[in-house]
Amino acid sequence: LHYPLRRQRQMCIRDSYYAIKEILNKALKSRGSSIDTYLDIWGNPGKYSYQHVVYGKDGHFCEYCPNKIMRIKKANRSIYFCPGCQQ
Repeated sequence: LHYPLRRQRQMCIRDSYYAIKEILNKALKSRGSSIDTYLDIWGNPGKYSYQHVVYGKDGHFCEYCPNKIMRIKKANRSIYFCPGCQQ
């Protein structure tokens, strides 16, 4: 279907909203991501980092396509992505 550009943008924003909401809910249920030394108030690490697909895996092959995971730095932060899956 060919939607007007404005309609496509609204759909993209809506889809992004629901995807972010789903990811945050999963992360909260797993008590967050313990990548370095983060512990919750009971001294336990979060378990959501086990579900990371690309974080910290630059140079490794993507699980879903033949491309390698890439890392770029923006404002002193690392961004990991698959150039094939995340265009």
